[in-house]
Amino acid sequence: MTAVATALLTSVALLIPLSAAAIETEDTPAALPNNPCDVQVEAALEAVDITPDTAYNFVCTPTEVSLAVQDGSGEIGNFSVPAEDLPALPPSSLIEPFAAGDMCYIQDPVTRTIVSELQVDIDFCIIYGQNNHPTNGSWARSAKVDWRIYPGWPSEQNVLRIGSSFADTGDVWMFGTLTLQKQNGALWPIDISATTLDLRSGYPSIAFYLGNITEYGSHAVRLDDFEITDFDYQFSAQVSNPTVYTPRFHCEPENERCYYPNGEEAGL
Repeated sequence: MTAVATALLTSVALLIPLSAAAIETEDTPAALPNNPCDVQVEAALEAVDITPDTAYNFVCTPTEVSLAVQDGSGEIGNFSVPAEDLPALPPSSLIEPFAAGDMCYIQDPVTRTIVSELQVDIDFCIIYGQNNHPTNGSWARSAKVDWRIYPGWPSEQNVLRIGSSFADTGDVWMFGTLTLQKQNGALWPIDISATTLDLRSGYPSIAFYLGNITEYGSHAVRLDDFEITDFDYQFSAQVSNPTVYTPRFHCEPENERCYYPNGEEAGL
């Protein structure tokens, strides 16, 4: 079993220490009855040779498990293990559904649905939490990211929302970057423009625009470089994977339009 261990120095500065002060409220924040990716987390700990009873944060996505582990001296190490190196999870259809409306399952891959020539719907799931935290104990929550893009001219409209199974009052935030890129066939794409996003659970969908489309050909939008923060638990962690792309769309400067030809993904 191969593990990819990365020391993400920039994320350490953003990570609230595992021994953070107690939450002020006397009520215990709501959480999932169990961790849906517990098997993968345990396997990731074994892969990076970490004792399971050590306090740690975890983030599970359809493609990766990330760990932030604090040792006895207070140092925090960051590790990531790709899903292909971890045990497969059972299909979500075999799991008893949760009552919460925004519950999602990391077993399900990132979905990318071309609705029409001018619309694509994308969604993916994040499971995050802590084990053996000195104040918070062990807990897990889910966050579902809904992303809709409308190709246009000279800008693309991206409408995003983050939904939390339990914190529906703006207590869960997601920060990230949206980047518009121009495809170059088999060569590496070129970034055209970018914007940062700030999403909060319990809030309506928010629109973000990416412009500067000037060339004919295939384009896509990339979502990456994001982190999730849960204020109920004073928790913050970088979500290093997945990087999510829209299906490629075609742009025609002479007609001042971008679209999915015949409702399908454009070529490179």
